[in-house]
Amino acid sequence: MPDETTILNFRHLLEANDLCGEMLKVVNHYPASKGLRIATGTIVDATIIAAPGSTKNAKKERDPQMHQTRQGNQYYFGAKAHIGVDSKSGVVHSVCTSAASVHDKHMLPDLLHGEGKRSGVMPVIRGRPR
Repeated sequence: MPDETTILNFRHLLEANDLCGEMLKVVNHYPASKGLRIATGTIVDATIIAAPGSTKNAKKERDPQMHQTRQGNQYYFGAKAHIGVDSKSGVVHSVCTSAASVHDKHMLPDLLHGEGKRSGVMPVIRGRPR
C-alpha cells in the first residue's frame, strides 16, 4: 500500500496534467458498460446494540425482544439500530430499530426517502458491529 506522500504526489501529477476528468470518465465507464448507474441516494448502516445474553436475572430469562445474529464467525445478542443517511449532505434522515436477527435489507422501505424511494436507485448497504 502506498503511503500518504506517494498518493498525494500522484494526485498532484494528475492535476498538473489535467488528467483527473479523463481518469474519472474511464473509471465510470466500467459500471456503465455493465448497466450500473452511480448516483446519490441513501447510505444505510446497521449498528448492533448489545444486550446481556445471560439468564441470571430476577425473571431467569432473556429479553424476548432481543435476538442473536452472526457476522463472520462472531455471534452477537441484542438489537439493531438501522440508520439512513443522505449520501450528499451526510445528514441522518431516518432511524429505526429491530431485533439483531433482522437483515438490513428488510428495513430499507423505512429508511429510504425522497428520490431514493421513487427512482429505484439502489442504496449502499454497509454493516458492522459496534
